[in-house]
Amino acid sequence: MYIVIGGDGREYGPKAVVEVEEWIVQGRLNAASRIKEVGSDEWKTLGTLPAFQTELKSAATIGSQIHQHTDEPIPSYMVQAILVTFFCCMPLGIPAIIFASRVDGLIRMGNYTEARECSNKAKLWCWIGFGLGIPANIISIIGLFGSSFANGF
Repeated sequence: MYIVIGGDGREYGPKAVVEVEEWIVQGRLNAASRIKEVGSDEWKTLGTLPAFQTELKSAATIGSQIHQHTDEPIPSYMVQAILVTFFCCMPLGIPAIIFASRVDGLIRMGNYTEARECSNKAKLWCWIGFGLGIPANIISIIGLFGSSFANGF
């Protein structure tokens, strides 16, 4: 029986060997995942345990496209999403925040492809919110000042 630390940083277990193997196949655990035997205080990486080498190798082969990572960092665009939400267009900034918030967790789980997709979607929603929000804000300001000048202050 084992206790594992998931991509979200929480402990799960005790888990039987079969369950740990299933999680490897599902992509929920990888060679860098931390694991310890029940009753032990020593955490190890899953890749150092001989019992799981076969599953790790087959999961790496099967899921190479899903868990492919390059040295290029994957930005979350969280700061941009928050700025767009507050200063440009709230309805379009909210999806940007949602996608941006998923990026770091997906990276921790080793799912780099989905992390990159969420990053790209966050970036897209930021640009849409910026592109529509700035002109809308300018028109609002012109309308506000225009009505003030028309009424003589």
